[in-house]
Amino acid sequence: MCAFLSLTVGDVTAQSASQPSWNVASWEPGLGMVFRHQEKFSAARLQLGTRNLFIKNRVGVYYILEYRGGIQFQEDGTSFYFRDLLGLNYSVNKSFSVHGGMGVFRKGILQSGILRGGQYYYNNLQFGRLRKEIGITYKIPQYPVSVDICYSTWVGPTATIGYVIPMNRKKLGNAPLKSIPVYDVPVIVETKPEKVEQPAVIDTVVEQPVIVETKPEKVEQPAVIDTVVEQPVYVETKPEVVEPVVTPNVETKPEVDLTALAKQSTTYYPFNQAELSDSNKENLEALVAYMKSNPKCKATVYGNADVLGSESYNLTLSANRAKNVKTYLVSQGIPANRIKVVAYGETKAKGETEEERALNRCCEFSLSAQ
Repeated sequence: MCAFLSLTVGDVTAQSASQPSWNVASWEPGLGMVFRHQEKFSAARLQLGTRNLFIKNRVGVYYILEYRGGIQFQEDGTSFYFRDLLGLNYSVNKSFSVHGGMGVFRKGILQSGILRGGQYYYNNLQFGRLRKEIGITYKIPQYPVSVDICYSTWVGPTATIGYVIPMNRKKLGNAPLKSIPVYDVPVIVETKPEKVEQPAVIDTVVEQPVIVETKPEKVEQPAVIDTVVEQPVYVETKPEVVEPVVTPNVETKPEVDLTALAKQSTTYYPFNQAELSDSNKENLEALVAYMKSNPKCKATVYGNADVLGSESYNLTLSANRAKNVKTYLVSQGIPANRIKVVAYGETKAKGETEEERALNRCCEFSLSAQ
């Protein structure tokens, strides 16, 4: 469900997407009513339809049944009213579509004009009272709900509320249609944290000081000159005092690959969910431990969503996912000013299969040591 949202401590900034995918094929069942028939009664409507199914994902088909019992329907001479409609709809944009239909089986185009007209209109009208209508449909943003308003000169205004259910279709090249699986429930992809190999610790601690001793150099005695010195002069040198060299204790901390740590901390979510699961919290333990032991480390959390649904809804959903991760890290003792939150919505979403969409429903990380 692709826009850009930047969150610092509590602030969100939106970025528009380049080419959103709005004409996704969907089922659209619905309920409605006929407000006022010419014979001054109302009736219930039951709809089963599709949208964006073929012709460049713009055209769909719908079928409607209308019924009202407990009345005296003069046109058919019955104690009930019953009609059906078959029609086509065309999506103009992601919010509006137009459609039109006519009767088929019950007093419809498959029957003669006299049968369509009934005894009440037995005046050789070749088209009788053929049920037909035109209308417009509005898709409510952020919600899988559509509102359908129609009009017919015979029946008058009608309205139907539909529920939009995206079709999960998987493309497999030239594979037959029966081989394409349809997933009724979202596929949850969980990743286990990758093992970060710790570099070898070099122990440079010297338990005992190393004492370096030097021996005095042998000094050759000068020749004795009898004519100058009556007695020989002996020159003695004392050994220099050499202080022991002590190597100080040097402790080294193992280095951590921040890129690998950020990748293993990625959290994944079910369809239309933003709460952290227990497995996600376990996946964040390594990140929490590192940020506690490194007070200068800062993290950026990037929230993402798939392409199902409207852009604004997915933008809000990805923001909630990122904010929930920040709330959890703060609850574990990480200061809030060290965590930045960014929401991408469906901007980075790729792929059309359910497995690919599941990978888009995630929060990613980037870490900096300072």
